Amino acid sequence: MLNDNIRSNIDKYFDTAKTLAAYITNNPELSGAEHLAIAAYKQLLNDGGFEFVSPFGGLETAFLAIDARKKDFSKKAVLLCEYDALPIGHACGHSISGTASVLAALALRDAFPDMSLRIDLMGTPAEETTGGKADLIKAGVFEGYDFAAMVHMSNANRPLFKVLACNDRYYTWTGKAAHASIAPEEGINALNAGRLYLDAMDMQRQHLKPGMQFHGIIAHGGEAPNIVPERCELNMYFRGLSLADLHSLNETSDRIAKAAATAIGCTVNIEQRINDFADMRTTENSNKLVCSIFDDMKLSYTEMNKPQGSSDAGNVSYVIPTYQPMIAITDDASADLHTQAFLECVQSDAGRERGLRNGAMVLAELCYRLGAEEK
Repeated sequence: MLNDNIRSNIDKYFDTAKTLAAYITNNPELSGAEHLAIAAYKQLLNDGGFEFVSPFGGLETAFLAIDARKKDFSKKAVLLCEYDALPIGHACGHSISGTASVLAALALRDAFPDMSLRIDLMGTPAEETTGGKADLIKAGVFEGYDFAAMVHMSNANRPLFKVLACNDRYYTWTGKAAHASIAPEEGINALNAGRLYLDAMDMQRQHLKPGMQFHGIIAHGGEAPNIVPERCELNMYFRGLSLADLHSLNETSDRIAKAAATAIGCTVNIEQRINDFADMRTTENSNKLVCSIFDDMKLSYTEMNKPQGSSDAGNVSYVIPTYQPMIAITDDASADLHTQAFLECVQSDAGRERGLRNGAMVLAELCYRLGAEEK
């Protein structure tokens, strides 16, 4: 059964949280450049009695906010806040999901000031690119927490956001430039090495394990049509059901990239530019807990049939128990994440209110129920 005290405190702080969500939505910032968002979080949380630290964990736009009022506690939880946008804006809903964490923390603190659980808030930048949570894990900032939680906006309620492990490769083949008409025999065509790599990788598709994916773009293919391309650059993403599968696919790809270079007579440089994004570890009991909250809230929900996309929240789940349910801000199944249609839902008052209220309630109830358990 839902706690009325939590609900009333969500109402108490709702307008403040909604204003923050609207501000971040209307001022989208790309990964690593979330300075306006940081300033807005700082003002709200300082006013709310939290000790705010930023930069944090070696990242300029990360933060940690600690409930300064909580002096006596036996357990600690951390609610995660994401706030980076895509080039088209907040089409992943981070402007709502991060604010839902704040709303949940404020509501639960006031609802149960004597509860032996301290809830911290952690701002985790660059989820859309390099994976700020992975960098924060390397800095050791999750040590001492009993669990982490956040919500992710979606077009359906789901108790678990199943994700694929993911990373990248940036391949640069270097050959030799020459005039394509006057002396083509003097050139070494780096673009041909990139083409050969792509063809060979396509031939591998029938041999890939379920869940393995790769996709990418030609970032540079040459200078001009009448010059033999001296340099070819491919920006590739890889995914797998597990980190082991992901790394196996990396090995195959790197081998083919080197073989393509050898076949054409050029060299290749292999670079990984983003962190490994892990798959999401979970348990049957944690899934049941979130489902019970959805049931008490009378929210219809569906299980994800298979992992989709990737998130650095998976990395946190390798360190401490991590919850990341998905919250519907629309019933339009065609409004998928990272699309203009989903962006319009995030920008709407109805979508923002729905995501904030339901997201904060799920998080607050989750923390309350976990906090009430004996350690």
